[in-house]
Order: sequence, then C-alpha cells, then structure tokens
Amino acid sequence: MVKLSTINLAVVCALPSLATAAKCTNGLYYCGYNLKKKGDYVGEMYAENKRVGAPTDNISLWYTLYYCGAGGDGWIRFIGNCDKCYDGGAGQSDYC
Repeated sequence: MVKLSTINLAVVCALPSLATAAKCTNGLYYCGYNLKKKGDYVGEMYAENKRVGAPTDNISLWYTLYYCGAGGDGWIRFIGNCDKCYDGGAGQSDYC
C-alpha cells in the first residue's frame, strides 16, 4: 500500500509553482514599487539602476520609473528617478 504522504508529495511536485511572478505589461511604464508588487523585479531594478549610475537603495528603487518591454518580453529599462511616483491604475502607465 502506498503511503498517503508519498501521494501528497507526488501531487505537490507535479503542480506548477504558485509563486511564479507575473511579468510587467510591455509598453507600460512602472514605478518600482508596482514592479515589486507585480513580480520579483528587485534584482533587475537594482541592476538597471546600477547600469545607469542611479542610486540603488530601496527607497530610490521604489521611486524610479521603468519602461517594460525594452529588450524583450517583460524586460525593464530605467527611465528616471521620481520625487513622487504615481500609480496610473490597471492597464495604464505609472508616472512621475
């Protein structure tokens, strides 16, 4: 007889990851804080800010504007730092 725990383990391993991050929508601009909510973009935000010589502390990352889709599907590109970054709403670009 197969143990119930073995069956449970097999089922869990067969399921796709529930923690899969969503991609940003190509063609939209995002504040860093919305990219963080959207998916695991912190590493890419850090690398992008570092690439252009912009600050890389958390507050700076959250209030930087990025463009989604530059260089490929779901990729981001640094646009600029914002004093304040505003959520444009569902399906709309964020803005400084």
